[in-house]
Amino acid sequence: MWDCHVHLYGDPPHQRGLRLLEASRRLGIQKLFASRLWAGNRVPATATPDQFQVCNRSVERWIERAPDQILGNCFVSCTYPDEAERELEECIERRGFRGLKLYAACRYDDPRVLPVVARAARYGIPVLLHVTQRRVNEAPGQYASDAREVAYLAERLPGAKLILAHLNGGGDWAFSIKTARPYPNIFLDISGSSVDAGMVEAAYEAVGAERLLFGTDSSMCEGVGKLQGAEIPEQAKQLIWGANLQRLLQTKDVRTKDEMIIPRQPSSSFALRLSSRCGVWP
Repeated sequence: MWDCHVHLYGDPPHQRGLRLLEASRRLGIQKLFASRLWAGNRVPATATPDQFQVCNRSVERWIERAPDQILGNCFVSCTYPDEAERELEECIERRGFRGLKLYAACRYDDPRVLPVVARAARYGIPVLLHVTQRRVNEAPGQYASDAREVAYLAERLPGAKLILAHLNGGGDWAFSIKTARPYPNIFLDISGSSVDAGMVEAAYEAVGAERLLFGTDSSMCEGVGKLQGAEIPEQAKQLIWGANLQRLLQTKDVRTKDEMIIPRQPSSSFALRLSSRCGVWP
């Protein structure tokens, strides 16, 4: 099991990060594709270059602490496009990060975003895109995108590997699935704290197993449970649990197919101790 979407908070040995690592071990999650979005900024969308550098260096320290569990996802703000490209270069070329994470600093059809995502496409790395599932209102200081802006990027950068984040994070996931369906370079991250009946099945029916990614966004038990209980073929689940992300990262799987299957269901007492999340957001 490879989790395509988790966040770290603070430097090691911050307790919330340690709980995340322990929870992933207990649930059988082998890899965590992790970013940090908060430094001095209270809202990820307002991160300055100094702040997103602090976030990425913190993730690097977590990788040093748990190299077998954590893969680094480089967080930048396209409000500062030149600095964002320089930081992406630093993280990918010199610090071993494996992807790019964008938040709601500006919408993905903003002209400042395209060059940064194009740079990621040239590196061949996936781009995890924070979205709302059909935008119906605005949040002060944030410029949230939805699947329409992800489609805008997909059409202009067909070689980019775009991950539409937390399909089950609340909102109109059916709209997101329908909008993303025509674009083979959009992958759907099924993470999120909501557990809507039929969501995984609808996404599977629309885009196929090869474009779905297991993720939790730190809602650990919900993330595991929704895929474990989904009424789709076991072979499809094998792809979603981790093989698809490994393919996007161009990483060979070193485990057998049997080892990729979710381990026995965790006990209810452990699930309660997790309180479904490793902390509160943010």
